[in-house]
Amino acid sequence: MHELFSRPRALVAVGTLVLVLPGCALLETRIHYHALSRDYTRESDAASVVGSDVPFGGAATLDRGVLVAEVLRRNPTIAAARKAWRAALARYPQETALEDPMVGGGVGPRSFGSRRIEDAWRIDASQAFPFPGKLALRGAAALAEAEAMAHDYQAVRVRLAAMASALYDEAWLQARSLEITLRHVELVREDHAAALGGYESGVGSQQDPLRAELEEAE
Repeated sequence: MHELFSRPRALVAVGTLVLVLPGCALLETRIHYHALSRDYTRESDAASVVGSDVPFGGAATLDRGVLVAEVLRRNPTIAAARKAWRAALARYPQETALEDPMVGGGVGPRSFGSRRIEDAWRIDASQAFPFPGKLALRGAAALAEAEAMAHDYQAVRVRLAAMASALYDEAWLQARSLEITLRHVELVREDHAAALGGYESGVGSQQDPLRAELEEAE
């Protein structure tokens, strides 16, 4: 008696697992999808903030943070990466959706007006259901691609931010180098004027103003 009832129960348990486990897997992918969608919405809202048409307008000095923010806001590569992310996210609802249901019907023309048989007609509807777990696998594949696009988007932002920061450092060094060079020119000119005045007053040699003039030319 125990064996007669144990086999049906085992079959029911296996059938339940076959039906429930794929549903849990699909639910997990949907949670992941909504998390990625929230991340995309946050990034999209931050990128849609309208800034000034004239970058750094009215600023007395160039600030590193402002420069990086303007680069991230205006660079078309970031916009392209964000669109690729959105397109990858849009694949998930398509991959996890059921196929469109089919509705059909038919009639028996010769049955109408017949005294021997009743009017014949039919209406049917069908819905294709994939093998359990197939939708979850499709959704997981689509989410993997969307997650890769999200990482690419962040990588582009980091790379451009680092490039903008490096260019800021280079511009700062060039500006300081120019200031030092201009100050050096002023000192050389002062030295040249002093050497020329000393030569004219008879307390210096002729080589002093010539040396200062040569240094100023260099």
